[in-house]
Amino acid sequence: MRRGWALPGVVVAACWALGQPSAPLPGFEVVSIKPDKSGDLRMNIHPSPGGRFTATNVSAKALIEWAYGMREFQLSGEPAWADSERFDVAAKADGNPRYDFLQPQLETMFRGVLADRFQLAVHSVTKELPVYHLLVAKHGPKIHAVDEGDCPEVPNPQNPCRFLRPAGFGKLAAQKAPLPALALVLTGLTRRTVLDGTELKGSFTYTLDWTKYIQPLLLPPGAGPPPPATFDPTSIELGISTALEEQLGLKLESGKGPVETLVVDHIERPTEN
Repeated sequence: MRRGWALPGVVVAACWALGQPSAPLPGFEVVSIKPDKSGDLRMNIHPSPGGRFTATNVSAKALIEWAYGMREFQLSGEPAWADSERFDVAAKADGNPRYDFLQPQLETMFRGVLADRFQLAVHSVTKELPVYHLLVAKHGPKIHAVDEGDCPEVPNPQNPCRFLRPAGFGKLAAQKAPLPALALVLTGLTRRTVLDGTELKGSFTYTLDWTKYIQPLLLPPGAGPPPPATFDPTSIELGISTALEEQLGLKLESGKGPVETLVVDHIERPTEN
């Protein structure tokens, strides 16, 4: 879902099953969806306490990925306009639904908005695809579980427990976050599903920094002005893998495994209000 890597408020929304929760969730009191003609390349999706949700310059595709906890490579069947056209969304839900990676109620609720306003119809397909297994490295983990103390049930900026968020380019900062959250964020960075196989329980506080492992971009003589990025994007996965082992005592191991994907059967441009 992400163009450029920006994670909203509480860091991550997890890759959850497509089934609806057992208990009915509240609905949205107000939903406003309007076309965005700014031409800005940056998307922003921002859930917040009290059932509030805003998104600016966001595509329908990005909204689907957010609501269903999918990454771009897990979504197919959408028309071209669902990725190219942009919208501004403001919504307010009843109650105070959670939107953290432990229990993403707000995301699940928003699927109803997509069905109502975009006439979205989807189905899931499980495929055997390349994956990474997040494992403990040979010499053991370099991180240890911490006491969650007074962590609130729902993470918030005032008490950022269970946070995992960017700390600048090429860096992640975890504040009492479980390792499945790290696997989820790595899925977005490596464009391959990362499965947590560490068997390490509890929550962890750490910083992961792979900037020094990224290779500079080498251009041939006479190639013209340098591109905006000055690093070789093909070195990012290796850089992350190296940082994981050296800093956290974890590793990424290639393999294959079942990956849930989402197929768009039908979608229409939203009704505006």
